[in-house]
Amino acid sequence: MIGGHSSSSVLTLRSILYYCLTLLIACGLQSVVFGRLGWRGAHPDCPLTLALTAALLTDSRIGCLTGMASGFMTSGIVGETMGTYLVSRTVAGYAAGVPTGRLYRGKLGVALAGVFVCSIIAETILALSAPRLTLEHWLISIPGSALFNMALAFPMFYLLRSFGWGGDRH
Repeated sequence: MIGGHSSSSVLTLRSILYYCLTLLIACGLQSVVFGRLGWRGAHPDCPLTLALTAALLTDSRIGCLTGMASGFMTSGIVGETMGTYLVSRTVAGYAAGVPTGRLYRGKLGVALAGVFVCSIIAETILALSAPRLTLEHWLISIPGSALFNMALAFPMFYLLRSFGWGGDRH
């Protein structure tokens, strides 16, 4: 088992392998399906949503790892800006994992809100690295992408819980 002292952050090797397989599938779906979806610059980000959902079910240390893995995979799909994706996803994963030990233990509503907020964090870091963006991007694309990710988090939450992520199962 891998993890820290709290029961919510202890993961078996099987649950980690299932996560890795799911991340590969999420990246494939991102490049084939979700990369083509969008509305006024907003788009869903399947690997980021998976990383944030996993972070919200564990803690900040595992959140950093899932975010970093998502950043590596996303930069591989995009083929550019590896550092920006890596930093934005790692910071968002950490931010998603911080409140889990104190605020809740895997509640769906809090996880959806956490994915929304942390998606805004990740997209804002990306936007700050490309400062020539318009006001429309700041007002529509970033919150719109966060809403897409929040919708994606619903099935991912239950999928990860079925893989053993999230500790106790109420």
